[in-house]
Amino acid sequence: MGVDHLQPGEARQIDYHPPMNVALATPMFILAGALFVLFVGRTLIRLYHRRRLREILRTDKQGRFKRRSAISTSLYKHVFHAPLFSIRHSRYLKLGNNIHMGILPLRFEAALLAVYIAINIVFFFVMVDWWKDWDEVIFEFQYSAGSMAVLNLPGLVLAAGRNNPLVPLLGIKFDCFNLMHRWVGRTIIFSALVHMIAAVRMKVFEQGGLAAATLLIWNTKFFICGLVAIFAFTAILFQSLSPVRHAFYEAFLHSHIALAIMAFVGLWYHLEGMSHQNVMLVTVVLWGFDRATRLACVIWRNIGTRCSKATVEMLPGDVARVNVTVARPWRFKAGQYAYLYMPSVGLWTSHPFSVAWTSKDGTSVLDKDATNSSNDSLDRAVGGSQETTVSFLVKGRDGLTSKLVRKAGNSPERTFNAITLAEGPYGGLESLDSYGSVLLVAGGIGITHPIAYLLEIVNGFASRSTAVRRVTLVWVVRSLDHLSWIQPWMVSLFSHPALQGPNVPKQESYFELPELALSIQIYLSNRDSSPEDFSPESPWAISAPTGVAISINTGRPSFRDTLDVEMAHQVGAMAVSVCGPGEMGDDVRQVVRAKQGNKKVDFYEETFSW
Repeated sequence: MGVDHLQPGEARQIDYHPPMNVALATPMFILAGALFVLFVGRTLIRLYHRRRLREILRTDKQGRFKRRSAISTSLYKHVFHAPLFSIRHSRYLKLGNNIHMGILPLRFEAALLAVYIAINIVFFFVMVDWWKDWDEVIFEFQYSAGSMAVLNLPGLVLAAGRNNPLVPLLGIKFDCFNLMHRWVGRTIIFSALVHMIAAVRMKVFEQGGLAAATLLIWNTKFFICGLVAIFAFTAILFQSLSPVRHAFYEAFLHSHIALAIMAFVGLWYHLEGMSHQNVMLVTVVLWGFDRATRLACVIWRNIGTRCSKATVEMLPGDVARVNVTVARPWRFKAGQYAYLYMPSVGLWTSHPFSVAWTSKDGTSVLDKDATNSSNDSLDRAVGGSQETTVSFLVKGRDGLTSKLVRKAGNSPERTFNAITLAEGPYGGLESLDSYGSVLLVAGGIGITHPIAYLLEIVNGFASRSTAVRRVTLVWVVRSLDHLSWIQPWMVSLFSHPALQGPNVPKQESYFELPELALSIQIYLSNRDSSPEDFSPESPWAISAPTGVAISINTGRPSFRDTLDVEMAHQVGAMAVSVCGPGEMGDDVRQVVRAKQGNKKVDFYEETFSW
């Protein structure tokens, strides 16, 4: 078959490279076909959800959407939501207490990765004409391996980009593409090492010994540039291992970018005069486009008639509430996140944080948009007088977050102001509007994710644009004083007209407006705290409408019992969304999988693995 278009009788030369056989790119065509299938599947799911929402809003009947077919149930239970082994997925694998070994993928993710790697390995061999002379066979084998490494580079860069267009098109979250980025990188490095070993072996055979081959390699630009790329890729392999990545993330990030640039430059000159250089050009363009788009986004979002600025307020539990007043109005959806740059704390580094709350001039942004969206275009263009405030909760851990929380704690009145640049928003792939019942589960700082959905659901109910009729929030915290993290947002939420109803006993599990029921369950995992410590004079108790049941309990919740109650009163299709520690996510996932049957219960987990 052959790997290139070398003419019969033509001798191979170091400075002449015949065009590549396009059949070597077959794995990329197969991958593109798989992505198209995923796109079609995702599009059909979106269309079904929209059709379901339209019908519910038109007829206000959700009974027939409660059921799920046996085939769909089996796929959700054993493929799409199933961990690779047993129940562990989001919980980190660790050696001892501090050495992170990463997480296990879902079965569906593992299957896709296995097929991808298998196709690459197969094409190491199928393109080689094994009936030719041995030296030609070795050349074709190393050529095939090198081609596989180069042809995978655009996918490597695309999977790592924050502005990856495949994220919204396929509905696949960034952390899943991050997983793919790591495995594509490992496949490239393996291919490159095979390529190098075969090439050295071939030169040793041609030159009659290792010494002569070494002399040739170190005096030929073609080989030197290839070795530079191999060295950089191999260094990336070791510095990106999970224990190193988690222990020294800031150092990993900066060295990772520097080594990637080094590898690309070396590879560019190594491929000079070859058709493969066009693939490198595509790779560089993709990488440059993502960086340029991010820079343009930061400038556009944060620089207008004023610059974006943040007020950082220290809260109990080593948590800071960051309220960013952005230069131009933004439109947000529940489930989105943004990267924050705070030069006075972390120089040029940025970290992602979930958008917990947004407001315009003190009013929730969704309320404002419903009546005042026509004024946004001019404000957006010139950074007008109407201020949009985006709120985040930041837990002090390592690096930037640790510095930020420490600075807030040491500031007068435990508050400070700083110039802050926000990049985004990203995410927000899942809409819960077409579900009749929603169960939101949060652990600790993970409350930022469901609180945004609560606001969106309440606003959607008021504007009759959502099918949600029953909402339960389960929040597990260590201490009662952690409730202050979301105090101002809960006060604002409880004052929403959609939650203002007639007086009913507070002890009832649910209070139904015409069709909306809301319940909030707080669980205290720290035994030193007690529900009796929750004073009836607290702002939560004062501001909560009498129909919104708030229960405070000690210990860990039984997710199985909670889901049993919700399914017994299920309205239409149900969505279960969880954001919290990996152990919690795995526990909720296990319960949802076990409850898969005739009723439609979809599971969503918000994570950000790195």
